[in-house]
Amino acid sequence: MTKKKRRRGDSLVKKAWNHIAGGEGYDAREVIFKLYDKYPDRADKETTLIFACSFEVDGRIYKAEDWTRNLLEKYPDYMEAWELLAHLLSGMEERQDDLQEVVNRILELDPNSVSALRALASGYYNRDEYDEAIRIYQDIVDRNPNDSLSWDQLAHTLQWAKMYEESLKCWKRKLELKPDDSRSTYWIDTLERQLSNST
Repeated sequence: MTKKKRRRGDSLVKKAWNHIAGGEGYDAREVIFKLYDKYPDRADKETTLIFACSFEVDGRIYKAEDWTRNLLEKYPDYMEAWELLAHLLSGMEERQDDLQEVVNRILELDPNSVSALRALASGYYNRDEYDEAIRIYQDIVDRNPNDSLSWDQLAHTLQWAKMYEESLKCWKRKLELKPDDSRSTYWIDTLERQLSNST
């Protein structure tokens, strides 16, 4: 694997991403403005994506969507931007059709994209369409049986659908994969008590 070539301003880009990870959208934008002042050639797709992400972490979802769609007009095969757009749309209950279009586009670029399927399932979950969400999460764990996050998402959705025995099995599977996972332990104990009290 070839090592990514270092560029001037990489440390500032890393700093901006760290602000995104910390939920500090304004600070991320300030760093990028500083980057552009010092290195105008760094006004590229990655730093534009940082702007989009910065608005998302600030809760300005529609502005984040606008930035992402503008970015995709210039770079129509930019997977990270498509994935961000899917993530944004998954939280908008009225945008499921748009989300499905975006997911279809991602799957054209990468038929094995788990993040696209997760976004689609999340969209159904947020609309309380648990059967559809469960179907997709089940497909994800079938494809990736050793991915603990996928088992977590399936277990959580089954729980909301009041399919408690199925949810319990999924939490136990996640605990097998992550033996120190306190979230799994909590829900296993809770569901086992709940199921024993109902019999």
